[in-house]
Amino acid sequence: MSLASPARARTRARTALSTVRSTVRLMVAAGLTVGVLAACTSWAGEPTPTGSGPTAASPLPSPGLTPVDTDQCAVQRTLPPGQGGLPADSILPANAIEAGTQGPVETVPGADAGGCAGSLPTSGCDEPRPWSEPPGDRFFTATRATRWVWGIVTWVSAGASQSATATGVKDLQSVSYDLLQLRPGDPAGTLAYLERSVQQCEGATAVTMGGHRALVGTMTSGFRQGPATVVLLTGPDAAAWLVFDGTTQISAPELTRIVDVAASRLLPS
Repeated sequence: MSLASPARARTRARTALSTVRSTVRLMVAAGLTVGVLAACTSWAGEPTPTGSGPTAASPLPSPGLTPVDTDQCAVQRTLPPGQGGLPADSILPANAIEAGTQGPVETVPGADAGGCAGSLPTSGCDEPRPWSEPPGDRFFTATRATRWVWGIVTWVSAGASQSATATGVKDLQSVSYDLLQLRPGDPAGTLAYLERSVQQCEGATAVTMGGHRALVGTMTSGFRQGPATVVLLTGPDAAAWLVFDGTTQISAPELTRIVDVAASRLLPS
């Protein structure tokens, strides 16, 4: 059964204004258009390409292709069910009465990924973190990752109050997940970047959950005044992060259970 998608101000395609990635990913889309990501978006340390189109004060350019038109930085596709990501039935609680999913969506390097590579931020929290705003192909190429998979699982649980909230969602819980598979030795320093960012910007602390070391912090919720929870897991040349959000806070036992499942399924042993 599909969940009705709440109206949100920003989509995965970054077409609106919200900067809360968890809010975006709580949308259970009726369909998702995927294909080749043809032009690299800008990222920290990278100049924005020029000459990609006319402005109000400039004449129309002569016909022709620019590097932005031709660079194939990354290729994206929706994976068949059960062939990647975090299956809904692996994390849904026993009392879930209505559930929906988006993804899993896989991104791999495109033919021109080497020319698109940028650099990750080295300090500060001014740049959006990948769990706080949908990252684009520039983030992916900057990490030098070989594969990126993301998805969302949402559900409503039996016995929850059915009173409407300010967002128009009735007691919805959501888990968004990302997996980055990195090159051997992590040449871009992605693991250090992710750990620094979640600690400095989301106040994360190291805990053990289900036998796995995790960095757990908080970020702005897309559904209530209380915070959402972000969890970063790392493994050999890989990282995974999850954002837990909803109209009520998920219980500690359920959080631990889902983190344990995610670590076992997403990260190499």
